[in-house]
Amino acid sequence: MVRFALVALAVLAVPPFARAHDLQVTVTVGERVKVLAFYDEFPAQSANVTIFAANGDVLAVGKTDAIGVWEWDRPAAGEYKVKVKEGGHLTETAFRVDGAAHPAAPPVEFADPRPNKALGLVLGTAALLGLSAAYWFLRRGRTVR
Repeated sequence: MVRFALVALAVLAVPPFARAHDLQVTVTVGERVKVLAFYDEFPAQSANVTIFAANGDVLAVGKTDAIGVWEWDRPAAGEYKVKVKEGGHLTETAFRVDGAAHPAAPPVEFADPRPNKALGLVLGTAALLGLSAAYWFLRRGRTVR
């Protein structure tokens, strides 16, 4: 029983560490294009940022600062893609620029769509615990003495 409790505790402790390595990017289009790269609550410092045009041409390259931000002059209206690479992690998201910037207009934000991570972690943990319980239940009848 102690072994089962230790395994269950280990499984429950794993998800927070798994989430720490999920690189995400948010692009805000206002008077300038602002790229924010982060791992949950932590900034992706010195991450490589590349902006691509709709045809795949590289338009700009840069690195995020200490708080995970990189800014670029607002391009002409059109469809774009940003790729962010930091360490072995890579993420990308598409964004668009509509016409000229209006100082009074609020910025438009684009983010990489993510599934509900908390729900996925809970369901995954429940499945592992269920499989472990089924194993121990079936093994209970085959005790060797």
